[in-house]
Amino acid sequence: LILDKIDDKSKVKMKVKNAPSYEARIYIGSRERYDGSKIYTEAEVVSAIEEFQGTFADNGVPPVRITPTRFVHFNYQEQGFELAVINYPRYDIPIRILENFMLELGKFLLKKFNQNKVSVVFPEEIYVFEADDAQVYSHIIGDRKS
Repeated sequence: LILDKIDDKSKVKMKVKNAPSYEARIYIGSRERYDGSKIYTEAEVVSAIEEFQGTFADNGVPPVRITPTRFVHFNYQEQGFELAVINYPRYDIPIRILENFMLELGKFLLKKFNQNKVSVVFPEEIYVFEADDAQVYSHIIGDRKS
C-alpha cells in the first residue's frame, strides 16, 4: 500500500509504504567454540554478511542489522552478535525469502566462524544449527541441570 499524504503539521508531501510486520534474528557468539582463543570482531562478522549477501543477489537481499550482545549462563559469559532482518517495505521481499536467507546465513556463519551452535529465531519457531563436532557445553559450566 502506498499512500500520498500531506502531513498536517509540517505540510510536507510524502509517500508512505507499509508491509506486514516481520522480524527474524540470528544469535552467534564471537568466540571460536566455547574455549577458543580466536575472538571474531564485528568488522569480521559484517564482512562475512556482505560475502554471503553476494551469493543471494538474484533472490532479494535484505539489509541486516548487527547488534553486539552478551550471553550469560551461570559462570560462562561470551560476547556475541544479534543479526536481524525485517520485512522492510522498501524492498518488498517475500517472507519465505527472508526466512530462507536467514536459515542459509545461519548455516554459513556456523561454518565460517567455527561455531558450536548458531540460533535462528523466527516469530513462531527457533532453529539451532549445531556443528557435527561441537564441544560439550557442560565442561564449561559444570554438570548443572538447566
